[in-house]
Amino acid sequence: MQSIRSKVFGRQGPATGSGAGAGAAARASNPLAVLDCSPDEVECRRLLLHQEAVAGVAEGYAASMMRVLNDLASVHESLHSDLKEAGDIVAEEWVHRSGGLGDALRGHAETGQRALQESSVQIAQARAEHRETLRLTMESDAAARKYNHYERKVGTLRVQVQEARASLGTQALDPEVDKGGRLSRGITQRKTNNCDLKQGQLCRNEEKMALCGERHQAARAISMRALVSTVTTGRQRLRVIVASLFKGCFEGLLPGIQQVILAAAKNASSPAPSSSGPSSAGGYPNMAKVPPPKAPDNAGLPMFAIGEVVTVTGLASAPQWNGAAGAVRSLRQDGRIEVELGMEDPAAATTAISTPGASCTAMSRINKVLALKPDNLVRGADAARREPPCSSAFLTSGAELLSLTEWPCIGQSDGEDSSDNNG
Repeated sequence: MQSIRSKVFGRQGPATGSGAGAGAAARASNPLAVLDCSPDEVECRRLLLHQEAVAGVAEGYAASMMRVLNDLASVHESLHSDLKEAGDIVAEEWVHRSGGLGDALRGHAETGQRALQESSVQIAQARAEHRETLRLTMESDAAARKYNHYERKVGTLRVQVQEARASLGTQALDPEVDKGGRLSRGITQRKTNNCDLKQGQLCRNEEKMALCGERHQAARAISMRALVSTVTTGRQRLRVIVASLFKGCFEGLLPGIQQVILAAAKNASSPAPSSSGPSSAGGYPNMAKVPPPKAPDNAGLPMFAIGEVVTVTGLASAPQWNGAAGAVRSLRQDGRIEVELGMEDPAAATTAISTPGASCTAMSRINKVLALKPDNLVRGADAARREPPCSSAFLTSGAELLSLTEWPCIGQSDGEDSSDNNG
């Protein structure tokens, strides 16, 4: 069965090492070791899985918060109903207080659920974009596999045509040359027919290969546009949505629960708690409404994502930074990209060595932040020597959230003409 990573990253090559166990261990330790696409596309696919995992975490948190708020209100509403039958065992103050608290919590839950629902819809839209990008990527991979199939088949047929021509001899097509007896003429005719058959198959498969090549190029162009858009502008939109969700919960919904409790306690001495909801409970929670996400100002900036590994190149005013590798820290509105570079500091290293107990590793590196133009950055020449921006656990989580195991294995019929003698 094809693995999750092989479906999203591309076709894997043969396993290396002693046995399948060694190959599986190598892929587990380095899931990007064997890939069938360019490094830029590998990085984009990894970022797609990473942000799908983050979107899944945020959506799960919003759903859990909605359940918590609803359960909290339901518990106190049920408590108030039961305390009405408690008689003199429970003071009337607690009956009033539980009633007011239940009403206030219900209003708080309804208001919070509306805000959380807005964020959930926006996250669901982002995840739908991820799945559409995945679909286009898998279609591109399927077109590439079909093109490779015909490319291999054409190569085999060309060899067979050359062999068939060589078996005819140099005078096989000359009508003036005596072909010998009936048996000799029959053998020569069969060889000629075989050569013609192979030549016809070659021509037809060359046409199919050319058509598959055009389809592959078109599909790849569409998938790359969608992939790059998703991991750049789509990634920025997701950042705004997630920040809005957490801000509303941490600064509005959660503190609002405490305000509801205080308001219910303040009104507990009333003979009958108001049923008009939290607005009559003395200014119940001053909950910050989750604002709708705004499109980032830098939505049209070049194709670099936060945390992406890049290499500086082409600096004329500060050539000492050329070749230095770093990570994208932010995308500025003026079009420049802030890159944090890590480099060795000889002075710090000397100080660390001369200081007893100091850590040379910790003190021999300094960070430098440069605001550079996109033309002075290239993707990940030093990516193999750096820690990846997202862990393998998050990549696996993103792949599972995209339900890759449920997708049909596109391209299983790529070899449909492998045994077709008619081309």
